[in-house]
Amino acid sequence: MTMYTALLFIAFLCGSAQVSDAFVTSGSVKLASRTTSDHQYTRQGQDGSLCTLLHGSGSSTGGYDSNDIKEEAERLLERAREIRSTIPDAAGEETEGKKKQNVATATSTANQAASEWQVKEVNGEHRGHGYRLYIDIGREEGTWMDQRWGSGGGRIELTLDVVFDDQSPAGPELQELMVKDNFGGKSSATFAMIPAEKARLREGFDQMKTTGKAAYRLDQARNGGVTARFFIDVAGTPEGSRSYGDLSIPKGCLYFSLPCFGGVSRLSSKEGIVTVRQMGWNTGFRREESRIVGTFTAVPIKEATRMDRY
Repeated sequence: MTMYTALLFIAFLCGSAQVSDAFVTSGSVKLASRTTSDHQYTRQGQDGSLCTLLHGSGSSTGGYDSNDIKEEAERLLERAREIRSTIPDAAGEETEGKKKQNVATATSTANQAASEWQVKEVNGEHRGHGYRLYIDIGREEGTWMDQRWGSGGGRIELTLDVVFDDQSPAGPELQELMVKDNFGGKSSATFAMIPAEKARLREGFDQMKTTGKAAYRLDQARNGGVTARFFIDVAGTPEGSRSYGDLSIPKGCLYFSLPCFGGVSRLSSKEGIVTVRQMGWNTGFRREESRIVGTFTAVPIKEATRMDRY
């Protein structure tokens, strides 16, 4: 390695690809700041250390000769290599630290978002039986909904976690909201349900709030079959939304019915219907009508959590 090459490499390894105040001419390195025949040139490296380059007049009588300079350059070159070798490690540690911080932040955000879809514990425990409802809202054949509602064929898919609390009888307000269409059969008492604060729409990119009002009842028909009937009061989705077009979830109570075997601990895995109650003339006189707005299935919460990963 020549003297000039060593000096230029040292300058580069100390943090710069150029030596702005040095130039090569007539076979020697001359420094713009030189004022004496023997001098030193110092610049700061990226790690804050100083790299000192020694340069003489080239005379054997004036300080350093070419061998001295070569030895000094090789020593500084080795030192520069040591300094540079530590830089990737430090950057790697910093990058790894940022990665861990980002993962922790993302996990915290995900947990916070997931908690909005889940039923909160009551007095530190979940009483009753938990399910995740997979609801598919859209125009169904034979519905009495307004002809313009869902005429474009769109669907709104959502999930909603609920717990059937078989230890807490529903209050008068909830009993009043329960359907009264089990004529000729036997009905159980009305019990409270606990819905999650929000329903999860569009795979979590949208949401719909619930009001907390929900209840259920078991109806037994004359043939012995048992049907679970329940309602959940929701805030609905905006009408005319760009996201859903001519389709919307009406504000108020959504009513559900599904066969069960012995009680709510064993709801049928088959598809049930979702209805709303609206005033109309479809029966020949003005009354509150049951209008189909979609279908749903109920999956035990533990199974749904494994399946959906939230």
